[in-house]
Amino acid sequence: MANKEKGKLPFIMKPDGVSSLFGPGMAEGPFPEHYEPLESPLAANPMSAQQNNPVIKIFKGAIDAHASADPAFPIVCSTYTCTEHWCSGGGTRWMPWLTEAMPQVYVEMSEELAAEKGIKNGQMVKVKSKRGELACVAMVTARLQPFKVEGRTVHQVGMTFNYGWRFPKDCGENANLLTPTVGDANTMTPEYKAFMVNVVKA
Repeated sequence: MANKEKGKLPFIMKPDGVSSLFGPGMAEGPFPEHYEPLESPLAANPMSAQQNNPVIKIFKGAIDAHASADPAFPIVCSTYTCTEHWCSGGGTRWMPWLTEAMPQVYVEMSEELAAEKGIKNGQMVKVKSKRGELACVAMVTARLQPFKVEGRTVHQVGMTFNYGWRFPKDCGENANLLTPTVGDANTMTPEYKAFMVNVVKA
């Protein structure tokens, strides 16, 4: 797009040829700000007067309960996937060699948290959130480390969402039974990476 007075505008892949601080139609912006997730170990956001994103979608149904800074749920949980299974595991858990390598749902935790809870690697435990609980295998690892947040220790655990269906055998429930149903302001993606749980021996 040429302009006789200004010359060629630089942002050639945009219809107006100029840059933007945020995309049109977005629910928030223009500059990022740190908000705590809907469920947080902190009662107050240390970086902003606003605790949570003010434009997230918060659901109000019976299964949508949430708990922030609740001593009953002091541990931050994040979900992820494992190398052996693809996405929900719907295809890979049919493969005997992959199922043998990762046969059932597990919770990964630091050595420090395991010692605090008296949990040994390979033991059955329960992970509980405000929305439910599920039984899984404890995976004690040095990969996770406790955080120091505002002078206190905050533990994190990790769970995969690769399980939850009964083929080729009962491999345990899905971690998404624990996650909060809160919608991102622009995409409605729930907060699968930061929600509060507790871990106890089964």
